[in-house]
Amino acid sequence: GKLVMKGASSTLTPVILELGGKDAFVVCDDADLDHTIDIAIRGAFINCGQNCISAERFLVQDAIYDEFLKNILIKLKKTHQGASCKGVRCDFGAMTMPSQAEHVEKLIADATSKGARVLHGGKRRGAEGKHPTYFEPTVLADVDLKMEIATEETFGPVMTIIRWKNEDELEKLCNSTPYGLGSSIFSKDYAKAERISKRIVTGMANINDFAIVPLIQSLPFGGVRASGFGAFNGKEGLRGFSYRKAITTDRLGIRAAAPDWLQYPVSSSAKNIVQQAMFMVYGRSVIEVVMGCINMLQLVLKAPSKKDDQASSKSSEDTKA
Repeated sequence: GKLVMKGASSTLTPVILELGGKDAFVVCDDADLDHTIDIAIRGAFINCGQNCISAERFLVQDAIYDEFLKNILIKLKKTHQGASCKGVRCDFGAMTMPSQAEHVEKLIADATSKGARVLHGGKRRGAEGKHPTYFEPTVLADVDLKMEIATEETFGPVMTIIRWKNEDELEKLCNSTPYGLGSSIFSKDYAKAERISKRIVTGMANINDFAIVPLIQSLPFGGVRASGFGAFNGKEGLRGFSYRKAITTDRLGIRAAAPDWLQYPVSSSAKNIVQQAMFMVYGRSVIEVVMGCINMLQLVLKAPSKKDDQASSKSSEDTKA
């Protein structure tokens, strides 16, 4: 994205940047777990996690942390990874780039070396785990901010699970990455979920669901911070792909001329009138604004007519001559 922006700068071409993400998937202790578990698996593993709005960080409240892990593992053990083109039922397929699978391996290795636990998957499939792109759906528990995977985009099939206790801690965890694309908050208390969504710095938020915003064409899709700027979809997206032009015209077909004192050659009183108008518009206090208005009106009322002002000006020039 930065390279695109750099290239566009030479011709001042406007850009809309929708870049990477590290979306938070927040599970509160009052969430409907049966509803949440299935969406969590989809959020983490759809397209093998290769999705800009994939749920990459699962922030689960302390009281239900263990129960969440238990239910995720039960569900995952019933799934199958493979190639549907071979005529078999598959829940998950392969990654697209071997180099990205290597990136995922490195992040998992860093996390486990610092205390994270691999509860499911964690490696590539095939002989000795060396298949270039089939990476097992992975559940990585007990992740914290000292691990690279907590803040760096994974873009792979890894459910990174982080524990939290209160909303202040949650806010710090959610906003600990440079990204700000999307987020999901799960709670039966909709007021609380909305409150949490406002504390997470992202361009989009879903309450009790995942990745709904891009499906609603009337809503702007886009992020903030390292996730880019601008949006597509919605009115904002249409304006982003357009050039704006302001046009003025006479509303009633009446052409209003400038006052005599402002027509060229300008009146001798024009300078003082405009000066007081500036105080009226830009005064730093109410008194300054009011006085500017009063002084301006007084000067306008006292301003000589264009004919008298020109005569006075001509007389002055003759005297000097």
